[in-house]
Amino acid sequence: MAGFQTDESLLRNIDAKIKQLGRTNIIVVGRTGVGKSTLINAVFKEDVATTGTGSPVTKNIQKYVIPGTSVTLYDSRGLEMKEYKKIMDEVCSFIKQCQKNKDINEHIHIAWMCISQTSNRLEEGEIAFVEMISKYIPVIIVITQSYDEDNTLFNVIQQKFQDPKVIPVVAKEKIIRSEYPPIPSAGLPILVKMTQELLPAAQQIAFLAAQNADFSAKILKAHAIVGTSAIAAAAAGAIPIPFSDMAVLIPIEIGMIISITAVLGFEIERSVIIALWGIFSTASGASVVGLGLASLLKFIPGVGSIAGGIIDAAVATSITTAFGEAYIGILVVLFNENNGAKPTKDQFLAKCKQEWKKKQDS
Repeated sequence: MAGFQTDESLLRNIDAKIKQLGRTNIIVVGRTGVGKSTLINAVFKEDVATTGTGSPVTKNIQKYVIPGTSVTLYDSRGLEMKEYKKIMDEVCSFIKQCQKNKDINEHIHIAWMCISQTSNRLEEGEIAFVEMISKYIPVIIVITQSYDEDNTLFNVIQQKFQDPKVIPVVAKEKIIRSEYPPIPSAGLPILVKMTQELLPAAQQIAFLAAQNADFSAKILKAHAIVGTSAIAAAAAGAIPIPFSDMAVLIPIEIGMIISITAVLGFEIERSVIIALWGIFSTASGASVVGLGLASLLKFIPGVGSIAGGIIDAAVATSITTAFGEAYIGILVVLFNENNGAKPTKDQFLAKCKQEWKKKQDS
């Protein structure tokens, strides 16, 4: 990019923020025929068994890395009641071993226990499995194939466990008879929301980025990232700083850009973040650390007049919020124009450049 220079401090900030992005590991268990694969494919909009990188980690557990994401799924072999104790011991041993790792990104973070409503009963092995796994990680009981409003199984689960996390789900539209309307998919956004809430903070972005059952959950998280970044900016501006020293906000803005970009599902690369920062910096022939945020001031009422003055907590918050919300707006426009599909890297950067120029010229 002509006239665009990258300072070593900027590159260090980018690398540090990228490194902070977590991985999410989910284990899925349930009896044969409960619809585990259908559920997984519905949440991630991927035929994971076909497109994922599958490899056995134990005799009864298969590992799948979802392409282009930071999510790994561990799928246990069908939980047959006559063998449930052997499989349960193997799964629990695997989870305990993972939790010993000093790197939280190698832990198992949550379990989806799938139980079919069509069976309408809770087996002894399923009860034991939930009780055992929940000693180590959060467990969501997913009542799959919930094609009617019979709450018998739901009520049994509620009574059997203390404060269970349970969600009835129809993972895929079901046609009963050709002359009748199909039963629509249901419950997936609730499963996404509950999973997010039970995950450690560092793993939430990776999960939300990979899931494609609820786009609004990604946007809500992006707004939350802006709010968190604005609080950090306010702290940085708690002691008023000269306008010329506004570069102290850049690590916060860099982190915000990376987190928002990640939660919308884009693969995070240093080159992409540098290209984005170059677009947002806009002024040519200068170091990005000396620029970055100055072009935002025109969008904030009353702030543009303080050049040469000071930046306090209120101004720092306004700058960060304006920047973050403008960026989210650009990405939402892009996804809408792409009919909800994730744009390519080139489309993404071109749209950011186009929309940011519009904001500057307005």
